[in-house]
Amino acid sequence: MHDPNRTVAVICGASSWPRLDRFTAATAFSRTAKGLTNYLTGKDGLGLSEENVLDLFDSDSTAVEHFDRIKTFLELHMRRTRSRHGKGMLVLVAYIGHGAFFEAQRFYCLLLRDTHEPAPVETSLRVQALARTLKHTAPKSSRIVILDSCFAAHAVNDFQSEVQQVASAKAQEAVDYELDAVHQDDVLDDTFEEVTTLEAGGGSGRVALLCASSSKDPAQLASHDSFTLFGQALLDVLHYGDPRQPGAMSLRQVSRLITGRLRQVRDAPRPQVHSPEQDGRDLADEPLFPNPAQESPPRMRITRPRRTKRLLGALATTVAVVCAAVAVVLVYPDRDNECGTDLATVVLDGDECIGLTDGSYNFFRPPARDQVVQDQIQLVLDTLEDQNDWTADLHEQHPERPYFTLVNLQALTAPKHGSGTAADLTAERESLEGLVVAQRKQIDAVGPDEPLIRILIGNAGRGTAKGPKLAEQIIEAARNDPSLVGVVGFNMSNQATQDTVDVLARHGIPIVATTLSLDSLADRNPLFIQVAPQNRREAATAAGFAANSLTTAKRVRIYTSADEKDLYSANLRDDLRYWFEQFGFGVEEISFTPSGLPAQEAKADGGRAFGSAFEAGTDICTGDGVAFFSGRGVPDFGEFLRGAATCEHLDTTIIGADDVTKHVADPVARSREAIAGVPYYFISFAPAPITDSEPAAIATRFYDSLRQRFFFEQQPESERSLDGHAALSYDGAQVYLTAVRELNRTAPGQPRLAAVTAQISELGALPGVTGTFHYGVPPRPNVPKDKPVTVLRVENGEVVRQILAYCGDYPDRPTAAAPWCPAAADEQPAGR
Repeated sequence: MHDPNRTVAVICGASSWPRLDRFTAATAFSRTAKGLTNYLTGKDGLGLSEENVLDLFDSDSTAVEHFDRIKTFLELHMRRTRSRHGKGMLVLVAYIGHGAFFEAQRFYCLLLRDTHEPAPVETSLRVQALARTLKHTAPKSSRIVILDSCFAAHAVNDFQSEVQQVASAKAQEAVDYELDAVHQDDVLDDTFEEVTTLEAGGGSGRVALLCASSSKDPAQLASHDSFTLFGQALLDVLHYGDPRQPGAMSLRQVSRLITGRLRQVRDAPRPQVHSPEQDGRDLADEPLFPNPAQESPPRMRITRPRRTKRLLGALATTVAVVCAAVAVVLVYPDRDNECGTDLATVVLDGDECIGLTDGSYNFFRPPARDQVVQDQIQLVLDTLEDQNDWTADLHEQHPERPYFTLVNLQALTAPKHGSGTAADLTAERESLEGLVVAQRKQIDAVGPDEPLIRILIGNAGRGTAKGPKLAEQIIEAARNDPSLVGVVGFNMSNQATQDTVDVLARHGIPIVATTLSLDSLADRNPLFIQVAPQNRREAATAAGFAANSLTTAKRVRIYTSADEKDLYSANLRDDLRYWFEQFGFGVEEISFTPSGLPAQEAKADGGRAFGSAFEAGTDICTGDGVAFFSGRGVPDFGEFLRGAATCEHLDTTIIGADDVTKHVADPVARSREAIAGVPYYFISFAPAPITDSEPAAIATRFYDSLRQRFFFEQQPESERSLDGHAALSYDGAQVYLTAVRELNRTAPGQPRLAAVTAQISELGALPGVTGTFHYGVPPRPNVPKDKPVTVLRVENGEVVRQILAYCGDYPDRPTAAAPWCPAAADEQPAGR
């Protein structure tokens, strides 16, 4: 570990270059520098005193003045600590900003705020001069240099002697060759890094560099106003540490962890570690950085045999009970089953693998293979598996804390006729992310009353068709595991979903549905708790918006799935008819055959019908008014837009139902050239901050945590999902957490199924990321009253950053709900 008294740090760089027009300013640079400075001085970081940190970031000083101040700073510290020639000192130097090559000699320079023409080399930090300043001032010190700049690894040459530079040039050629091969073969290995190790002159101290990119690659920003991509990954690693490796972290270990995070971002440059000077030992391997995941006793890891995991032992070949308060221990069989796993809770049913897992098995089956998408999914699963183990450890160490298990039930096998992109299951992945964030918040919480959550994943199969079978498995698991208190999730309202809910409810297992809005599910079943509003409220908001915010004719065509098993589409159609008629619209109902079903010839009632969503889309080429799409977002809405794109003139305004958010969640699908020119509105139950110019504080905190956990959620708008499913899922977990907290307050002890079920019905009001929840209000106490419904818009394949209208109770928003919001939106139409 480092000695805070003998460790000094220098922060250099800039966020703007007012005298160089060709370099763009970005607050991401300053936020990264500020985050690193806070880490250096924070008690949870290196804990350096302010006098041990020289902050030159965004300084107006010249390059010469920079070198003078660095030299003076080091000399002062050496005198204070009586460190002759810097012996025993650790010097950390970080640069955040632009790196560039100037003049015919291609001098590699780090740009300062003062850098300017006609002398960009002389007014920049020459890396060679920086290396010389550090070495001549404190030759026996250990020096770690972090370069968050384009072409950062080119700086390695400047930290070496002339003899070393010859060897380094050959080594760097090998590094670049290997990097090219890695990118071409799309190999994304957690442990990949390039290290150049060369011997140095005796007694000259040690040097190690952590570079944001190779000598050929530019660095990137996570976003213009957040952090640099490398900087955010670095700060995340330093903040959260490495739960899998005990003890302090080395620079090489930090680099590996950064690589593991950045591999989830498409085309992200890979960091490199170089050790151009050594004196017996490689500085990059020294354990210097505190490991927060290992520092405090509550976060100690407990090593378990590889073949034994806590899961659900009800269906295992061999089980052994640990204690009544925790799950049974599942002993794996000796060989893999047909699904390629040794988990006995995962079984092959037809062409799908269904069952339960703790994250160690990947149920996600998108229709197309894309390595980046697969890696994003795997990161979420790995994080969940690790946090489940962590949670179990904490429960063993703190048995007084309430501990319970939830099953996240979703259809994780993509439709056979999906959108055709690998991101078909983006919404489902995001739903799991929300639960992971909720789980991590409880891991970080302190106090004997703060609950701990274990999360299992249940795959109900394509279209939830295997849901009833999975429900029986969950019921059996609950009999053997008293910590299992409920189900959260569901992502499709159809007959199979209703059958699944009925099976669970008959056995007293509560269901908190995060995105479902079908009226009948909550109307008929008191154990079905909704997070999202019902279809009736969505229909009321949509009709009110069309009547008061659009200038179109008061005519609406409702395009509905002809699939008799799709209860959602038919129910929403009926609610839309009621509310559009209340607002004075003429209504026509039109059906279409969804993907994967044989085309229908005509509706039984003589109404118009189309053989596909594409054909239905071409229907809006004639006429005006509103076209409301109440079918499925994936894949049918994309086909509907493709049909609409054939229109020479489009006088009809398109509005998509809430399920269209699944289409919006797929950035590839929504920005396809064939449909990007068709604008549309859509209904959302949980807009993300990037689509909301006035996010509430609770939403901002949640999305900050989401981005810290999963780096691909920081990508530009065009690369990210904007559907809000993570927030809805997070709020679903909060329903259970609130019930368990209240139950523990009135009757301390471990939560049990019946008690939690009873407590959920007494929740009352609670704040959430997606709005305030008001439970317990007749006639539907299990549906949140006044839950927000928002209207958003997509233009040119991008979501407009503004909530155009909303109805419901949204706390802390300066903009009020629309004045036309129907007062009876939660009650009417009745009995549907």
